[in-house]
Amino acid sequence: MAKIKDISEYCFLLRNADLEKVKELHKTTGEFRESFLENHILQDVLLNKGYEVENRPESFFDIADSTFNRTKTLIHLACVNYLMNSAIKPQLAVVTIPTIIIPGEEFQVAIKNTKGVNFESIEEFQKQWMKNPISQTVRKYQEQLTSAFDEYNMKFMLNLIYRAKINSIARGNDWVEERKLQNIIEKVADSKAYSVLDSAYYNMGNRAYRGCGRLLKELNENDFGKMFILNMDEMNNVLRKVHQS
Repeated sequence: MAKIKDISEYCFLLRNADLEKVKELHKTTGEFRESFLENHILQDVLLNKGYEVENRPESFFDIADSTFNRTKTLIHLACVNYLMNSAIKPQLAVVTIPTIIIPGEEFQVAIKNTKGVNFESIEEFQKQWMKNPISQTVRKYQEQLTSAFDEYNMKFMLNLIYRAKINSIARGNDWVEERKLQNIIEKVADSKAYSVLDSAYYNMGNRAYRGCGRLLKELNENDFGKMFILNMDEMNNVLRKVHQS
């Protein structure tokens, strides 16, 4: 899990804000993000007004929201993570997002299939990874996408917190732990602090995403590097499937 950034790293985006309230909400947002996937009670409060969530997410890749740039980043990152795992690990990794379309023709079938895999193609893919200098650019691209995804996930968690303040858990239920979380949310979810942080997380995410531009150009100019990126048609195809699901 990504380290929670100090609020000072967002200072240029926090003009005219009550820094104490912003710091408090930022701290809670980061803590909630860190524990969200393991803390089922927190999931219940943030996602379902305290009632038990049926389909629990196992990672932030399992969660879609209305932030378009987050969805794009998620798709790109899932793709490059999957292919890097295939290149680095001795056995095939199993992708958890069935809608991802892997680019490239030479290795596409071998990498996507979990049955009847052409292991010679995988071995060649791994050799290319070891000897081709463009692999370092792939790593930088993956790191840059991860940085953007972390910021968008902070925005996502912040939105859940504020929504939970508005749509609080049902009164009258004997929910001790749920009530404790609700009290924390009601204390920190200041509307002005929320607006400032929502904009800050989004802009920091966009800033990191834009940082992929030069790396994408380098990858697109290399035959092996192209394997790790999605072109516009492939991205649009995945986006259509995501919105239809």
